[in-house]
Amino acid sequence: MSEDIVLRLRGLPWSTTEEEIVKFFDPVELAGGIDGVHITLSRDGRPSGEAYVELANMEDLSEAEKKHNQHIGRRYVEVFRARRSEMERSMNRGKFPDNKDDCCVRLQGLPYGCSKEEILQFFTGLEVVPNGIAQPTDYQGRTTGEAFVQFVDKETAERAHEKHKEKIAHRWGDRRWWCKYVEMDAVFLVLRIGNCTSCCQICHVENHRCVGRE
Repeated sequence: MSEDIVLRLRGLPWSTTEEEIVKFFDPVELAGGIDGVHITLSRDGRPSGEAYVELANMEDLSEAEKKHNQHIGRRYVEVFRARRSEMERSMNRGKFPDNKDDCCVRLQGLPYGCSKEEILQFFTGLEVVPNGIAQPTDYQGRTTGEAFVQFVDKETAERAHEKHKEKIAHRWGDRRWWCKYVEMDAVFLVLRIGNCTSCCQICHVENHRCVGRE
């Protein structure tokens, strides 16, 4: 199937089904009918409001593009040309890794008060999943100098481990200091807090215990 006849849809109602998208494009023929519709998911497994469709025939492309800004329900839907590689990448982003624990690292030696933004800056160029940073706190609500970071895949986590014992920047007042070496545990860390075994993306961590999913 040529990647030149893949279309991206944006602005879909979250409740949109594959059948509704097939009907939206009628009489344009989609490759495999309903199998030619791919609704993408966000990191928490919910519909993202976007989808990709594969057309059966290049001749239908012009007709399919006329669906741009037409409505499904009360929402107008944007229709764009897309590449197959873009579609596959977006589909994969909506899935949790097969082994989420392989994608998680623990940081130690962080400056007290170090923010999640500073941790993201430390890992510039390495993709962290949304809400993928958890910082345990002590009984007074202060950060402990540790953090758990979940990356998008095992390979990215392995690259992150190369920053073991590098310095992290921390802003204090109006000044920015390169003040602490960051140590990392082994990449393949299972985050265990109380009876919870999970990745740090979906658990809030407070007072060294899991307080539930976001």
